[in-house]
Amino acid sequence: MSCLIVFIVALDASLWWLAQRQLQNALHLGLRELRAVHATFDDSGTHRGGWPWRADLVIASPRVLLDDGRVRWAGQRMRLSLSLWEPGHVSIFLAGAQAAQADNAGALTATTQDVAMTIRTRAFGTLVHFITPRVEVSAIWHGHRVGGLLHNASGEILVNDKARRGQTAFGVDIHADAVLPDLADWPSFQQVRHALPGWPPRNVRLTLAALSADDRAAASDHRYSRLLVQNVAWQLGPLSARGAGSVTLPDGNGELSFHVDGLHALAEDYWTRFAAEHPNAMTIRQGAPADIWMDRIHQHVAGLPASLDLSVPVIAGEPDFHYVYP
Repeated sequence: MSCLIVFIVALDASLWWLAQRQLQNALHLGLRELRAVHATFDDSGTHRGGWPWRADLVIASPRVLLDDGRVRWAGQRMRLSLSLWEPGHVSIFLAGAQAAQADNAGALTATTQDVAMTIRTRAFGTLVHFITPRVEVSAIWHGHRVGGLLHNASGEILVNDKARRGQTAFGVDIHADAVLPDLADWPSFQQVRHALPGWPPRNVRLTLAALSADDRAAASDHRYSRLLVQNVAWQLGPLSARGAGSVTLPDGNGELSFHVDGLHALAEDYWTRFAAEHPNAMTIRQGAPADIWMDRIHQHVAGLPASLDLSVPVIAGEPDFHYVYP
């Protein structure tokens, strides 16, 4: 019996050392890829752990730096883990606050807290599954700032640097329990957001695929030819919406189609709240007393359909609601 125990311990220790070497090789491969894009990796120390169940490589204060010293990504602690009995993929846990910037101009930035990831290599690219309790994303899209704060977000990211023309070079499928949008550049939405029932949007789902522009996509200025919005869905109080569409790149022109349920219930709820919170907002409009004017608006709200299908043109990266006809 004691010989069996010694054998099991020795086998587990051997697997642990092999897994540690695999983690080191994966880290060295990543460092080599960073150097190829004129970036370096910096940290304040590493140590090994995880035995007897897994192999861990813990890195303190990791940072990705450009050659000129600018920081692309910085975190508090990163742990690379490899199961001794399932060595096919590496798990990554980013503990504490993280901050990342995708380009020099800050056109795409993200800050997050405690991210768990698994990375798998497939024939169609590298697939990253992630889950985090909080992530804030900000991007510049045709001169407008877009993004928001996502709560309890999870999903997958696909990166395919070898994508040929028309193939998916980058994809994302993300779900969040709630999303608080950044509306700084959208003043018309800021005026009504707090009065909308169920704000902020919940059960948000977004699936995007960016198609490669050419066979040299990674080296071109415009690496994507088209952005496919395969699915976008959310709930806002009694309203639920889902849509899809596509936008050509880099001009940002295209069309999005949506199906909306619960429109009438949302409008009724919004109008009821507005009337209760602003009893003196409607004094005299167009020569009619306030109660008559408010009754007319209520009749218009009552005439709204319960569901609606609509198409929204996208011009230069911005949805154009002037041409929406229910």
